[in-house]
Amino acid sequence: MGSNLLSMRRERRRGFTLIELLVVIAIIAILIALLVPAVQKVRDAAARAQCQNNLKQIGLALQGYHDAYKCFPVGEPNDDNNCWGWGTYILPYIEQDALYTALIADTGTSTTTGFCPIPNPSLGGSYPTVYQGATNGNNDSMFGARVNTAAGTATFGKGVATQLIPTFQCPGDTLPKFSGQGYAKTNYLGNNGSAGVLAAGYTLTGSYNIGCGTPTAANQNGMLLFPRNNTNCPVVRMADVTDGTSNTVFVAEVTQTTNFNPTVSASNLPVWAGGNPNYAGCDGTPGHTGNYFRLMEATVFYLNRQAGNEADLTFGSQHGGRDGANFLYVDGSVHYLVNDVGTSIVYGAMASRNGAESVTLPF
Repeated sequence: MGSNLLSMRRERRRGFTLIELLVVIAIIAILIALLVPAVQKVRDAAARAQCQNNLKQIGLALQGYHDAYKCFPVGEPNDDNNCWGWGTYILPYIEQDALYTALIADTGTSTTTGFCPIPNPSLGGSYPTVYQGATNGNNDSMFGARVNTAAGTATFGKGVATQLIPTFQCPGDTLPKFSGQGYAKTNYLGNNGSAGVLAAGYTLTGSYNIGCGTPTAANQNGMLLFPRNNTNCPVVRMADVTDGTSNTVFVAEVTQTTNFNPTVSASNLPVWAGGNPNYAGCDGTPGHTGNYFRLMEATVFYLNRQAGNEADLTFGSQHGGRDGANFLYVDGSVHYLVNDVGTSIVYGAMASRNGAESVTLPF
């Protein structure tokens, strides 16, 4: 009898009590709560590192282009909608030779009248106005998106502008991968300059109006220029960067803002192939220029701005809870700038290539 009782007691001790089970669950929950932020930090650090590597590759590509043509590419040949831009000019330098070959083989993209593979500041002539396939009125050539306008839907084609290119994508970003027209996104746009020193045509308060044809490229102090006309192809040379190549921003990150919350139907999604997708270039709407160029200025076009039309023309990222973004400089270096820098006078100074500002850089 006594041995049976002892055996029963031993069997009861083999299980967990309710209190013990709750303690174990609580410990597991605490460990998970501690682990998740750590894992998220590791993932964000990896995404930031990959993003920096992408910008370094873009920097090498821009330098390679300059070595070949003795100048950097034009930002975008003119202000018409769907123009090829600087992202297409560097395709051979980011191991995208096949796309570049297909692009210049398009009979609607002439290498002598506007595609501008060898830029010249005095180049004249007309430029191709579309990159979805100038030779086909149905917009379904191999160089663009196939759009079913009757059904109101877009079926992505095999065109150059519809191809996702890893070098142009930050792995930690939340932008849609395609615009409503099927054009592939980019997370890296060109520095058009510091709005605070530009000539008439830029308004720093209220609605940001780009006007039509103003300011001209001659009044833009950034690195990738937007001539806004059909008769020239202005470019920047290394010798034009009198502020110093290590002090001047070339390209930087972009992401969605509270104001600009794009879906796959958003026509002003930043795309690598060129600017103004599906819009006329002279309508003065900020997002339509902001899909290919951005501005840097401490009080209006500051880093990671999320509200107002001006937000669509600022640099920013999703890294670190939106605490900063990666910036590529003309010398090929990449630096992570925090938001405090983006609201200081040095921020606008780094945008200009020739402002002769006397500032202390944050790195």
